Amino acid sequence: MVPENNILERAEKKHLSFIRTFIGTCCGTQVFVVLSRHSLWRVLAHLLLLALLISVPVTVMISKRCAPEFSAAREIFVSTFGSDVYFNTESLGLSPIKEPEKARTAVFPGFGRIFYYPVAPEKLPDSSSYADLGCFAVWSPGNLSIAYRGSDNQWMVNTFNRSGISFSISSRPEELFNVVQAQAGGKTVKFSSERIFNEIFFAYRVRCYIAHAVAIFVLPLIYSLLLLAVLKFTFARVAPPDYFAWWKCGVYAAFPGALIASAVPAFDLPLLSFSTAYMLSTMIYGLHAVMRVEYEKTMISEENNNGKSGEE
Repeated sequence: MVPENNILERAEKKHLSFIRTFIGTCCGTQVFVVLSRHSLWRVLAHLLLLALLISVPVTVMISKRCAPEFSAAREIFVSTFGSDVYFNTESLGLSPIKEPEKARTAVFPGFGRIFYYPVAPEKLPDSSSYADLGCFAVWSPGNLSIAYRGSDNQWMVNTFNRSGISFSISSRPEELFNVVQAQAGGKTVKFSSERIFNEIFFAYRVRCYIAHAVAIFVLPLIYSLLLLAVLKFTFARVAPPDYFAWWKCGVYAAFPGALIASAVPAFDLPLLSFSTAYMLSTMIYGLHAVMRVEYEKTMISEENNNGKSGEE
């Protein structure tokens, strides 16, 4: 009889905490022999915890870098529209405290523009005034539309008016210049422009955190499938239950890759995008992790065969 002391048999009865898993994946490939035997729920829980934790410092770094831009935009808004904004509780419309009857445009470097029209303009602005922008807003007393440039010359539009908040996609940005007058009546409430920008900055940070956490969590699930496809259609034979263990190796290989790729948005690094850095680091390290698991299996198989030969 061969003693039950091989690493794979022990791995089936063992699981690692998140901290030991994270440290182990950053220190070498030996830990993947154990990680490949984790349950699916433990793998997903570890990946979710990784996404939630790493997104915190990334969001902090992005916030520090963007804070001066938001501060400058707030100063431009205050100088253009005033230190307060009126909100009508009946029409749910907004109007500036400073010269509300005057049409004007505010330019925010690094962000976009706000076109304010108290009444319908005789002539719409030329398309060149927003053609190269990533974002612009059209503001009238009864309506506010914010457009974000998407792909294929499409604009993602958020609209705020008496009907509520709506989302749409438009390929004709000139359609956004629909001036809506405020409804008569209703109570008028005054809001500080500084408070509004603080709320916008908070929403921006929440968006950054959620977007990065989702990317950290979802992308390894896809990259590990790509790793499995590369192995299957190149030099390796994949058969149950190996394909599931290899897939989990690919997911855990993303742990160090998440650190590397997160440096791209955190420090605004050039050359590589976040997704490219994440994919390359995960795929390359995942290949080494799978090779380590297969190496351990081969060594154990040879030891078992030698043990049987010795008994005979």
